[in-house]
Amino acid sequence: MTQDTASNWHEIFQAARDRGKVRSEHWAGGEYLRLLDDFHGLPRGTVWIEGTLVCGYPRIGRILRLASGLREMFSAPFFVEEKVDGYNVRVARVGDRVLAFTRGG
Repeated sequence: MTQDTASNWHEIFQAARDRGKVRSEHWAGGEYLRLLDDFHGLPRGTVWIEGTLVCGYPRIGRILRLASGLREMFSAPFFVEEKVDGYNVRVARVGDRVLAFTRGG
């Protein structure tokens, strides 16, 4: 992600915060911002943490054949996105850490 792109995402999150569509969360001594609703093309649950954008859950159809389905639904690498006990859980690398996020926080 370029500095210009990071700046744009930061501005979008600031606008969302001004409209009450962002919640500030704290974990392990740091802050991250989470979208409460879809905003400017970003889905609910998208997180901005340490200059990194972790996109929310895409709306995808059911994948019947893993090899072809993943190529059709995802254009970039991802770690895990799974429903665990009713929670949508994402795992992403942020800096040198691997973090897990749920859609609702």
